[in-house]
Amino acid sequence: LGSWLVAWDAPGINQPSSVKYSEHDLFRVYSTDNGATWSSVTPLNVNAGSDASIDSMLSVSAGTVGSFLAGWAYFERPGSSPSGIYFARSFDAGNTWSVPELISPPNPDGYYRRDPVLASSGDGRLMAAWLARGDYPSTDAYLEYAFSSDTGDSWTIVAFPDVDSPEVQFAPTLSFIEPGRWAAAW
Repeated sequence: LGSWLVAWDAPGINQPSSVKYSEHDLFRVYSTDNGATWSSVTPLNVNAGSDASIDSMLSVSAGTVGSFLAGWAYFERPGSSPSGIYFARSFDAGNTWSVPELISPPNPDGYYRRDPVLASSGDGRLMAAWLARGDYPSTDAYLEYAFSSDTGDSWTIVAFPDVDSPEVQFAPTLSFIEPGRWAAAW
């Protein structure tokens, strides 16, 4: 109620000024009074000062009352493919964030993970979806999703079924409909 969050990725805390796109972090501002006042800009990913990865393709969603969820793709090192999908949560309207946790294992099948989206039922059940894609010039791509019934403490990962061919599975979106029903489109 009255909690707002704005988050983005940008050149990171540890990026040398002479090297473009060598490191990205996630930043955020939040308001707990319907946007009348805002916090200062601070990192969303609490490991921002110690990692040298590129954290990008950020997705945020409201969770239970007063909580927010964030998911993003991370590059293990500059110039590499995204290696997995990270997840963090805030239970105090965006003021503090949990240590990032990996939802998807890093490249279990040689495909890289990117473009995560999150949805919440509002009662602790969460769904995340993302794209798994082969290295360029491959056009192979498929969607994976994960479900959590405990506000993200644990996740079960499942691949979406093939629909005609893997090339059509891009740009996932998710929405909670009602208990036991979620919608996914791509």
